Amino acid sequence: MVAFSAIEWCTHTCNPWIGCQKVSPGCDHCYAETRDLRFHGGVHWGPGAPRHRTGAATRNAPLKWNREAEAFRAEHGHWPRVFSGSLCDLFDNAVDPIWRRDHWAVIRETKNLRWMLLTKRIGNVIGMLPEGWLDGGFDHVGMMITVVNQAEANRDVPRLLDLPMSGNQWRGVSNEPALGPVDYTRIVCTNRHGFGGTYDALRGVWRPGDDEGALVRHPRATVLDWIVWGGESGDD
Repeated sequence: MVAFSAIEWCTHTCNPWIGCQKVSPGCDHCYAETRDLRFHGGVHWGPGAPRHRTGAATRNAPLKWNREAEAFRAEHGHWPRVFSGSLCDLFDNAVDPIWRRDHWAVIRETKNLRWMLLTKRIGNVIGMLPEGWLDGGFDHVGMMITVVNQAEANRDVPRLLDLPMSGNQWRGVSNEPALGPVDYTRIVCTNRHGFGGTYDALRGVWRPGDDEGALVRHPRATVLDWIVWGGESGDD
């Protein structure tokens, strides 16, 4: 259990399980895989590798953080931010769905926390959202994706922006590791809401085709609320 995280943009990390596999160039120097190799011989990483469910004390630690959140907010001026997960992916289809269901229950119960769900599997999210996702029970949750270059941004940012979310939920990007330049004002995607061209994911406007002067705003335009940036890790 991590009482406080060393990650600058969160207060705590919570991992309902440990393990994953490489799905992106950004996984080449995965710190979580390195950690698993050090402490467990790497048995929880890779295709077909068993995921390890963490103990009840770790999985339920957010309940304690939630009870302490008022005091934290009084001292720091904001609610505690919880990153899930630093050693796994909540939308990994290689885990028992019951594990994910139990984690959703903890998230729903801890409304004094500000949950930050980070995934490299945005294509899996829509089929794994909990019952009641839009009924107000998860308004304290934000959804984030990992983006490492423009190609990933073009592929995954539109999927994130199209995800059904309530007005109080938010969308973000972890541009880590930054393996190449990314222009979030020119996300190339076709036929989104009937438009083609490039999409400004920061302002919610289109540039149809190559016409620099014709900016179009769609009534259902959504934008990124937050972007964090970081470099590559590892020795190479």
